[in-house]
Amino acid sequence: MLILIFLLAALSVSSSTPVLSPLSNIHDPPTLLTIFNRDLPECVNVARYRTMQDIIWSCLATIFACTWVAVHPNVPDSSDSGWTKFKQRLTIMIYAVVGPEFVTMWALRQRIGAKMHMKEYNKKFHLEGPWTLTHGFLLEMDGLMEYTDGTPSGVLRDVDDISERFDMLEEEINDKSKGDFFTKLLVILQMAWFIFQCLARWITHLPVTELEVVTLAFAFLNLITYSLWWYKPQNMQVAIPLHVRALPRGTPCDDSASLAEEKRVPQEGGTEDRVRSPDGSDLSPASSSSFPFSEGDSKTLFDDEECQVEDGKSLLLESPELYDRERQSLDRIALFTRRLKAIPRKFIRAFSSLLSYLASRQSPQFYTSQTGVSWKTLIPFSVVSLIFGGLHMIPVWTSSFPSPLEKLLWRLAAFWITIEPALLLCTAVLLRTDLDKLFVGAVIDLLMFLITMVGGLLYGVARMVLVVLVFTTLRDLPTGAYQSIAWTTFLPHF
Repeated sequence: MLILIFLLAALSVSSSTPVLSPLSNIHDPPTLLTIFNRDLPECVNVARYRTMQDIIWSCLATIFACTWVAVHPNVPDSSDSGWTKFKQRLTIMIYAVVGPEFVTMWALRQRIGAKMHMKEYNKKFHLEGPWTLTHGFLLEMDGLMEYTDGTPSGVLRDVDDISERFDMLEEEINDKSKGDFFTKLLVILQMAWFIFQCLARWITHLPVTELEVVTLAFAFLNLITYSLWWYKPQNMQVAIPLHVRALPRGTPCDDSASLAEEKRVPQEGGTEDRVRSPDGSDLSPASSSSFPFSEGDSKTLFDDEECQVEDGKSLLLESPELYDRERQSLDRIALFTRRLKAIPRKFIRAFSSLLSYLASRQSPQFYTSQTGVSWKTLIPFSVVSLIFGGLHMIPVWTSSFPSPLEKLLWRLAAFWITIEPALLLCTAVLLRTDLDKLFVGAVIDLLMFLITMVGGLLYGVARMVLVVLVFTTLRDLPTGAYQSIAWTTFLPHF
């Protein structure tokens, strides 16, 4: 009994003693404590340490697994081959790794569109068992195909396109989804576990590598994306049919039916035919609606009338006798500054038209009915992106970089991806403000142009710099970075 008590006492002491440094001399004479502690770094306490391969594998596996599962693609075209579907999924995966915040915004816009479809359908058909968000996502993700007398006539993308009730239950739609509640729970637990590990290392004053910080930011953003797509069916390969009967020839049809027929997206004809705006217009370079601003915004934000003075007449064209030299000088300054103000807006409009053209050529995998940028999407996107970038600022205060240059590059890149979303939000506010002052308005417009165009390019460069630095900083990690968390001392226990 005394021997057993002595062994238990020795084990309790060993669990509370600090871990010896891996650089300790193994040839030191053993003491009574080290005999029972067995704290020899070369053989026994391997579980208390982790290797470089463990750090890299844990982070990359978390990023890949969580991103792959968190992404909910739209329903592919029925004519696409298996290889084409895989490439589309891989493309979305690359976008989710390079620019995860933009995938989050895509998910946010789809959720807003799904909620809008749900409300419009319930209002149109007055159902006792109303549509849910799952039904709305089904319409938003090209998951509803209309069949007329057994022949597919087109993918439905708007409630106005639906001429008959769609009574499929939410459980039946989820049955066609490749993701279930247990899979979603495992993904959430994996991301939450990684976040909890990083927090535990900071609490126990153990270093966290830059790669782990970036993975932490990905895990946070994937949780947001996953919550936005929670009710969206995952990896559906075939659209659900909605069978309708064709009207006999000569039967008059109302305007709503004809409008729905015009807005219906044909099944055949390629990707370009399938990409339509919510109002049925084709997204082409000549289209009046443009991305990232809606048609209404483009009329108010990019109005060419600002290039003229009041009543649409240039004061320079009036008779010189009507004005003295001072008034003519002021008029010239006013006209010059108004034209100067119009230059950034013309660049922004040209860039917006280019994005509109690219949107018309995009894959249906990135379709969303919300083509414009509203406050409902802009403010949450800016807040989430601000937090995502702010997480990259943690190593500035907590990590030791191998060189001053790497620390400076990390600080600049992390700072820029943190403030860029806030600058975009300020740009949107200024674009909706009537700034009709001489040089002030011109300077504001020039700043907005720099933030929108140059800032976007710098954002991409900053992301690439961070990707390179997370691996270069692994060459010289502090000793504590290899030490694992001692959960027996971190968690409460008896």
